[in-house]
Amino acid sequence: MMGFYFGYNYMGDIMDEGMLWLGLFLVAFLWWDKKRLKKIGNIGERIVRDRLNELPDNFIVLNNVRYWFKKCQIDHMVICNDVKLIFVIETKMWGNDKVYGDPVKQNEYHCRVVRNKFKGYRVINVVTFVGSIPYKFRAYKCVVNENELIDMVNRVYNRYIIEV
Repeated sequence: MMGFYFGYNYMGDIMDEGMLWLGLFLVAFLWWDKKRLKKIGNIGERIVRDRLNELPDNFIVLNNVRYWFKKCQIDHMVICNDVKLIFVIETKMWGNDKVYGDPVKQNEYHCRVVRNKFKGYRVINVVTFVGSIPYKFRAYKCVVNENELIDMVNRVYNRYIIEV
């Protein structure tokens, strides 16, 4: 004979409540981790910005450039009008060789956006790591440490100034 059950399934309710708390914990953790990574990224960008301010006056330094129509945020752009040269710089500050995504490919997209906007300019892709460069990116010529950035910009600029 079939009966009706009007009570609660206590074990099911406990599991549902546990899953709810686990889900809330995961959402809170991911939100906190995203804020923490953004804060670390902002520190790295500030360090690179301060380095770029050491460049001579013929370099125009722009920070946090946004192209909303292309969903593009560029950490730094260094423009030198006398040789029609633009450095598009992506800054990363990671430790322990942890890398999320590919900053070289990310910045290649940024460079394409800048090339479309600044016709006739040479656009140079630069990825600057604050701290050590993760192993998998050490072979790229466009990847430098923040201590090498100014030398790289001057070296590339001097190569193109000879052509002008």
